[in-house]
Amino acid sequence: MARRKKIEDEALYLAPTPMQVGLRGCCPRCGEGKLFVSVLKPGKSCMNCELDFEFIDSGDGPAVFVILIIGFFVTALAMTLQTSYAPPIWVHMLLWIRLISILSICQRYYDCSSI
Repeated sequence: MARRKKIEDEALYLAPTPMQVGLRGCCPRCGEGKLFVSVLKPGKSCMNCELDFEFIDSGDGPAVFVILIIGFFVTALAMTLQTSYAPPIWVHMLLWIRLISILSICQRYYDCSSI
């Protein structure tokens, strides 16, 4: 009867918790490298442990999440303006269409790699 060789775990990094990975946007293996190169774009691999991030496919999830946040923010501002001052509809169109456009474009190009 052959003896089984005992395999020991040779992990070089302490695994971060899912909460740490989500809040800090760090590598799920080492917890050090950045997961994202910008707000919605994941990097190719970890700069620290070189884990390949190709298995991460979020689809349209981050974009929808950001759009919902922008929509909530703009709706709250529009309702506050309407209840406080009751401006004509053209003021709302002038303000909110521009603000939504600017915020949507800015979130696309915002770079959080320095955070």
